[in-house]
Amino acid sequence: MTAEALALRSHAASQPTIFTARPEARTRMQDFFSSHIRNPNTRRAYVEAVRQFSNFCVERGILDLAQVEPIHVAAFVEAQLKLHSKPTVKQRVAALRMLFDWMVVGQVLPTNPAHAVRGPKHSQRRGKTPVLQVDEARTLIDSIDVTSLPGLRDRALIGLMVYTFARVGAAISMKVEDFYVQGRRGWVRLHEKGDKEHEMPTHHNLDRYLEEYIRATGIAEDRKGPLFRTTRGRSGELTGNSLLQPDVWRMIRRRALAAGIETSRMVADWRSHSRWRRTNRPGQQAFTIGAMTRVHSMRSSALESNSHIHAGGHVRTSDVHPHPTLPHPPKRTETRKQPMSEHHDAPKAHEPHALHEEHAKGPHNPKEINPKMASDIAYWSKEFGVTGDQLHEAIRSHGTHVEKIRVALHTHKGA
Repeated sequence: MTAEALALRSHAASQPTIFTARPEARTRMQDFFSSHIRNPNTRRAYVEAVRQFSNFCVERGILDLAQVEPIHVAAFVEAQLKLHSKPTVKQRVAALRMLFDWMVVGQVLPTNPAHAVRGPKHSQRRGKTPVLQVDEARTLIDSIDVTSLPGLRDRALIGLMVYTFARVGAAISMKVEDFYVQGRRGWVRLHEKGDKEHEMPTHHNLDRYLEEYIRATGIAEDRKGPLFRTTRGRSGELTGNSLLQPDVWRMIRRRALAAGIETSRMVADWRSHSRWRRTNRPGQQAFTIGAMTRVHSMRSSALESNSHIHAGGHVRTSDVHPHPTLPHPPKRTETRKQPMSEHHDAPKAHEPHALHEEHAKGPHNPKEINPKMASDIAYWSKEFGVTGDQLHEAIRSHGTHVEKIRVALHTHKGA
């Protein structure tokens, strides 16, 4: 069990909430957050959702889980919508629904009071994340003082997020060994969500940023240690601990303020959803933005702009520092499909048992007529000189044998 999970267990045990009033509920809740929820960011968000709901219930005199009903969860949703955005409320409803399911499975509760409660509907057609201009990104990187270890670290970290479109969580979880040389070129290994690893080549400027940072700090031999580390007070000395997301957020705000960039637009998510494509020289591997950003569905990528840095990371790397091995791709020329004219050979409506020349093939069986095969009906209708309806009527009266049908139709014509 991780140290964070153990701290969470002790913290939850000390909180007089509705989820810890009974020993079995307390144990079940601690197991939910320590063993069932693996992602630390999800765990942190779900803990906040449970804390908010617990406080909401306590303020209304609900002190035990058995007293919680769907109407209480619905009232909590309405109260949350007055203070928070719809995505936040949807996430908190999902957290409560999952936790109550966990309680039902553990036989702490007979039913899930949040199961029937619907969260708010939310549809996003365009991303809300502010856009940082390319020249601002260049100014931000060039304004960092690299005469100190924190400056080298911050330049390498910001450069990593700009050039690789890495999430902050993936960047700060990197080990020293995750930056390596392969084929005389630098590569980085990013640890993404769901325990997925993503490896990609680096820009030559990012190579320089990382090499200078690792050389100055002397951490090259500590292969298993964190790549981006905290500092010890204001001494400028690095510790053996990894940076946290709040540390990166504060660092970006501080560096942006020093560079003269509006800090309210700087956030700690440098994730890019651009749709542009960069292709290496012939013979080398082609990387699309979908592969670089680990996007499985390009529909989400289309929500964002495709020309600037998105939230501090939506950038065309060749605009910040031209890359000789990443030329601009040739322009595509779209070929539109010509509309179908009135006299175009459009498919015609199929009339029952109609005779079509294209179906007049050889019989499937020269002695038997298969009424379910259009080719048989077309062939024998033409052979006997009758319509498809007349042939079907003869089959219903005399069977499918060819000679019997021939005699019956001949007799009918003679009459």
